[in-house]
Amino acid sequence: MTTRDAKLIETAPSTQRVLNTLRAAHALRSMALIIGPTGTGKTAAVHHYAKAKPVTPFGDSTIRTMTAEPATGDVRAFLIE
Repeated sequence: MTTRDAKLIETAPSTQRVLNTLRAAHALRSMALIIGPTGTGKTAAVHHYAKAKPVTPFGDSTIRTMTAEPATGDVRAFLIE
């Protein structure tokens, strides 16, 4: 099963923290950095949130996501581009 296929438990405290953070960042037209232990539902919550949001006239999501892997090292690798 992939992360995209994982069942999201919307009432889990970790999921609620991620969704609340995403709502706030989206409302403020800002970025959010979601970090936490492996397997806590971060990526599943982000994909759930993004799927529920509107798309552009071109059919693209209005949400942009990036998922780090252990080889990425740290967040600075994302900020260099």
